[in-house]
Amino acid sequence: MSDIDMSKTERLNWKILPQGDYPCEVRSLQIKPFIQKAKKGNQSVIEDRIKFIHSFNPDYIAIGRTGYIVFEFTEKSIYLFESVYTDNATYVFDKNWEDISMFTKKDILINELQKDRMIHRVETWKKRIDNLLR
Repeated sequence: MSDIDMSKTERLNWKILPQGDYPCEVRSLQIKPFIQKAKKGNQSVIEDRIKFIHSFNPDYIAIGRTGYIVFEFTEKSIYLFESVYTDNATYVFDKNWEDISMFTKKDILINELQKDRMIHRVETWKKRIDNLLR
């Protein structure tokens, strides 16, 4: 332990992306700033989608700077990329989500890197998510 140069180490007073269960209310507070950027009429739709995905108890959530949220479901090896904007899509990946997240949507689609892509259509979206995560 004496070989480590501790002068280059900073001890933080908070957990960085802690794993574990969070009630939906806590996740909502973390995601709320992104939802508030959407048009008022779309905010409840976006919040409903996020709560629905969260109801399946993801093991990990990461929030990107472009308005996409990653939900990891470890047992199923599924990573959902959910947009905080309407008229978009939910992308489903089964591997390398961190690397893939740096590609453009066009590159992902052209190279067929996604396991699935679910357009936000009220009549089918929830059923497809339910079928995937149940």
